[in-house]
Amino acid sequence: MHQELIKQAMVLFDTSEKWNTFLELVWQKDSIRNQWYTSLKETANKHFSTNDIVEGWSFNSWGVWDMHWYLSRHGDKSISLILGWWGELSLHADGNFYDVEEANQLLKTEKYSPILSAFSRIDRFYEGNRIVTESRNFVFGSPYDSRFDLDRLAWFAGNKTDLFMNQIIEKVNRFRKDMKITNLLIELNSETTKKV
Repeated sequence: MHQELIKQAMVLFDTSEKWNTFLELVWQKDSIRNQWYTSLKETANKHFSTNDIVEGWSFNSWGVWDMHWYLSRHGDKSISLILGWWGELSLHADGNFYDVEEANQLLKTEKYSPILSAFSRIDRFYEGNRIVTESRNFVFGSPYDSRFDLDRLAWFAGNKTDLFMNQIIEKVNRFRKDMKITNLLIELNSETTKKV
């Protein structure tokens, strides 16, 4: 299969102009990808900052497409949700302010386990400040559904933005709009705050 694609590409690029045009596009891949993610982030900024405000929760974003939902009373350094540019939704805590190891241990208890249940899937546990991570678990009717790489996911960010946003909204609202989960996150933040 791979060799067949290479042979087809060699036939397709039958002039140096076609080849050079292809190379120009290849060299712009990261810029194109970042523009698509920027489009998604701008849509999210409008949605979460204007159209879908949840009492007790705040939202901010930065970079190409990093998005952050956190409990207002605990601030933006608290145990919160981050959807990073790498496409991973994480329960995240700033280790300078919170005992991340203790939070990790508490999440394994019966009391706090419903927080874990709010994730669609858990791909990794406890990597530095990322306590729990769900990695690029989005569905668009693609062969790469639920296991996208960053570049393939980018096309959907720019071209199926509404469908992508609906999935982000569904994922984060399992936390923001569920009072049981919100209250457990408030308690988890309170119990793991480092004493100064």
